[in-house]
Amino acid sequence: MKMGFTIALEAFSFLFLFVLVTKAKAADFNVKQYGEKADGISDDTGAIVSACREACTSMAPSTLIIPSGKYVAGEVSFQGPCKASSVTINLLGTLDAPIDPREFKSQGSWVLFQNIDGLTVWGGGILDGQGSVA
Repeated sequence: MKMGFTIALEAFSFLFLFVLVTKAKAADFNVKQYGEKADGISDDTGAIVSACREACTSMAPSTLIIPSGKYVAGEVSFQGPCKASSVTINLLGTLDAPIDPREFKSQGSWVLFQNIDGLTVWGGGILDGQGSVA
């Protein structure tokens, strides 16, 4: 009887650890998979916002990847609280703001990070606000 209990306890422990490790596996969200053009002309706002939303709603630690290229984006809002325990933004490309600041209609800013616990931004990319006018 004691041996059966021990085997059951070991099996339960193994299953619990398996589920825990599986849930903790990181998830990557590359903006190219959301229709990014990165041609310096096309508006990439929708793809960036969609990738941000997916990264934030992921249950696993997530990484938003903005690869090399020139992205044109209007207002980008990355708002939590996120389900992921940590969110990383790997900015490798150049993100250009609109030249006309009147394009910032709803949030009054270009890029907004709000209510995100465990946020890390890195990568050597550029956030180009398009000068003093913007």
